[in-house]
Amino acid sequence: MKRSLCLLAALCCAFALCASLMGCGANVDKSLYTGTWTLASTSDKNLDEDTIELMRSMDAAVDLVLNEDGSGTFTPYGEGMKSISWKATSNTEGTATIDGAEVKLSLADGKLTLSDNGNATMTFVKKDTIASTSASTASAASSASASSSGETSDASASSGSTADASSSSSAAA
Repeated sequence: MKRSLCLLAALCCAFALCASLMGCGANVDKSLYTGTWTLASTSDKNLDEDTIELMRSMDAAVDLVLNEDGSGTFTPYGEGMKSISWKATSNTEGTATIDGAEVKLSLADGKLTLSDNGNATMTFVKKDTIASTSASTASAASSASASSSGETSDASASSGSTADASSSSSAAA
């Protein structure tokens, strides 16, 4: 009888522990994962960052869309979308199934990494991050170009203002 009570108590404790651990998963912030992600780097040595940027400019990007409901799409090289399912197990880890293959998701520093048993990795960044980075780079390049071509005209404008100020001073005197 004592043994049965001890076993029952142990089972109750195990059940309570499992229930409390399952409750921990409820604190996962899925919004960290959801959105449109685009490939930034990969473990494949043939796909360096310059090649990935070239592919993106030719509408052949590798994109990943994760929806709040655990569904999503994977679009390799701008071609046919593949349906996926995904699940976040924490705010930094999860899993996804793409074409029947399960991959590990890791989220850190605004980057989402997919890995298949450690053999290959693909690191994604939010697509709006790429767009704003590209816009900033283009804006900086445009500003640099404008200031290098505009230095002479700025200098002329400065000397013109000085001349205008001198003639204004002369006129006032």
